[in-house]
Amino acid sequence: MWSIEGSFIAISRYAAQNFGDWWWWPLWFCGMPYQNVYGPLLHHLVAAVAAAARISPALAFHAVSALFYCLGPVTLFWMAWRLSGSRACGYWAGLLYSLISPAALLIPVIRAELGGAFHLRRLFNLVVYGESPHVAALTLLPLALVALDAALVRKRTSGFAMSAIALAGVVLTNVTGSVGLGMAVLSYLLAKPREEWRSSLFRTGLIGLAAYGLSMPWIPPSTLRLISWNAQSSAGQTYPFTARHILYFGVIIGGAILLRLVFSKLRMHPFLRFSLLLTFFSAAITLPGYWIRVAVLPQPERFQLELELGCCLAARFAIARGLGRLPGFGPAAVLTVLCLAGMVYHRRQAAELIQPIDIRSTTEYKAAAWFDQHMRGRRVFAPGSVSFWMNVFTDTPQLGGCCDQGVPHWQQRVALHTIYTGQNLGVQEGEISRLWLQAYGVHAVGVTGPDGGEAYKPFRNPKKFEGLLPALWRDGGDVIYGVPQSSDSLAHVIREEHVVSRGPKDGMDVGPIEPYVAALNDPQLPLAPLEWTSRASARVAAHLRPGDLLSVQVSYHPGWRALVDGSERRVRSDALGMMLVDPECSGACTVSLVYDGGLEMRIARAVQILSAAGCLILLLRTKYR
Repeated sequence: MWSIEGSFIAISRYAAQNFGDWWWWPLWFCGMPYQNVYGPLLHHLVAAVAAAARISPALAFHAVSALFYCLGPVTLFWMAWRLSGSRACGYWAGLLYSLISPAALLIPVIRAELGGAFHLRRLFNLVVYGESPHVAALTLLPLALVALDAALVRKRTSGFAMSAIALAGVVLTNVTGSVGLGMAVLSYLLAKPREEWRSSLFRTGLIGLAAYGLSMPWIPPSTLRLISWNAQSSAGQTYPFTARHILYFGVIIGGAILLRLVFSKLRMHPFLRFSLLLTFFSAAITLPGYWIRVAVLPQPERFQLELELGCCLAARFAIARGLGRLPGFGPAAVLTVLCLAGMVYHRRQAAELIQPIDIRSTTEYKAAAWFDQHMRGRRVFAPGSVSFWMNVFTDTPQLGGCCDQGVPHWQQRVALHTIYTGQNLGVQEGEISRLWLQAYGVHAVGVTGPDGGEAYKPFRNPKKFEGLLPALWRDGGDVIYGVPQSSDSLAHVIREEHVVSRGPKDGMDVGPIEPYVAALNDPQLPLAPLEWTSRASARVAAHLRPGDLLSVQVSYHPGWRALVDGSERRVRSDALGMMLVDPECSGACTVSLVYDGGLEMRIARAVQILSAAGCLILLLRTKYR
């Protein structure tokens, strides 16, 4: 239950139930633009399968994930065959990718975690860690390279369009897989002869721009900027970009250039060059992270699957040469033994990993069901693995969620860290955590202790709320406490002096939020009920005085607009990253809030339409010629 796949199933469920209304995601981190949640391709495919087959999103997710896992060696076979010109080369590459895990052979930590050098890391990551988007991206990656090769070698206009579509497909599936695609494309270009390199680079650049145009609404510049920033602090680790990274990248680039020169001298086959270069790039990122704790990129350990792909391609040549020396039926006999042994061994591993459970018996389900029944759509704080799984079962919004790269504002991460760890708060830990919860509109907080059923046990002090907040539900070591709020609404009337104008430096620095929380609980200030009219629009009604402001406990984004009687009103962000509206209205006022993505999304959609039209014209031009 500590797999992150619960969050992916939740995205698919949301996509299936809100078809077409995808622009705002209200369930995690006080809401955020849908494009910041995760790459949509896999999740929308799962939603389509669930709808078409009339099965649950969870069952559809597992079926689609299994399909991508099984097709991985098949697409690798096709790419190796296409790029090498040898069907045998493709077959060996796909077979090795099916039967061995080079990461387990090279990295002792992985070998120990798997329980053996011959267990499959790709299967383990899929089942245990829920790495389905990454596995799916690596299944699509070979198809993107086949399409790119067709565009560059055959130079057909249809190949240009298909290559752009294929590249966009990988990018829209997974960020880590997209970096792997970048390594693969760079390896492919560096493996080309010198006389073809410049023209190939130019055409690849054009194809890359077209691919980005097709995917721009899902990864606009603001999303790229947010991901690059949040990636430097993710999964409980920090990966700051420093001056040393210039040295790291310089060494990697220098090594690639040196390898290219050596390959030219040895007159290696272009496909062997490509395989060795891909292995070099993935190893240069992954192995330092495991061996000497040097992070060339954030979370370098995740590129172990790209390393396996490169190693299987490169190892094919050595194995094929060795088997080629065996007489008669020797190669076929070795191949038969290898396949049969692998089938028995890996089926045993799969049977140990893939076990059915009664989901209703888990803390994740029980807590989600309680939140759904008793909170009536109010925001909650779900702990650890409950946060990952809760929105599989309910639309209850939460302060946390998945995943780190999409968190809209830094102060939300400060709040989460403070509530979980209580770092340096001493005897005030419970009171300060309560202030943070109230500031972000949380009505109930789930806590799990050492004997609780939740998987992660993230609270350093699970007793911090005892006697301070009322306990509403207990199940062994798992408790849900109520957080007092003056209103169920996420909108509140405040004055300018209550605005959080300075972001707290850390969890202890609650001075800026104390006046704001006091205003939220002030009975003298009028109530401001908020009603959601769609996933991306809401209406707030309040009786206001001149100078009153509306604090809306929803993440600020430039794409939000506020209207009073059809006239625009200013929307800005407070220092906690939430919306602040100046209604410029007195008496009974109704403020309409609408999220349309703003200017950036209008430009992104226009670019996508132009890119799609261009690709369609190229495809039709080839067809009718």
